[in-house]
Amino acid sequence: MLTMTAVIDELAFAWTQAKAEEAAANRRRLEIEEKILQLLEKKEEGSVTEKTNYYKVTATYKINRMVDSNIAISLADELTQDQYQRIFRWKADVDTKELRFLMENKPETYSVIARAVTAKPAKPTLKIEEIEQ
Repeated sequence: MLTMTAVIDELAFAWTQAKAEEAAANRRRLEIEEKILQLLEKKEEGSVTEKTNYYKVTATYKINRMVDSNIAISLADELTQDQYQRIFRWKADVDTKELRFLMENKPETYSVIARAVTAKPAKPTLKIEEIEQ
């Protein structure tokens, strides 16, 4: 009968092999994607579709736009309220450290804030490193 340590060793070895295979497959997929993109029409934004005998291939081109919140806030006086609200969306975000502080030290304040926060367990992460022998 295998010990728990031996079973974990076997599973960790299988995991490291699977991760290497996954990385190699990902690199290969990215290489293929690049070759396909070289054949398709280029756009700054929007989609390009090519139908072949067997596939419908669509490339979607996007531009990532970031907002400097401090500058955006300072623009409020230069735009109409309607323009400002149409262009900028504000998303509430939780400062986990502060939330935990309130949970532990100010439960009455936390109970008010908790009505607006949904918490659910995230997928655990796993890190496996080979020990040099």
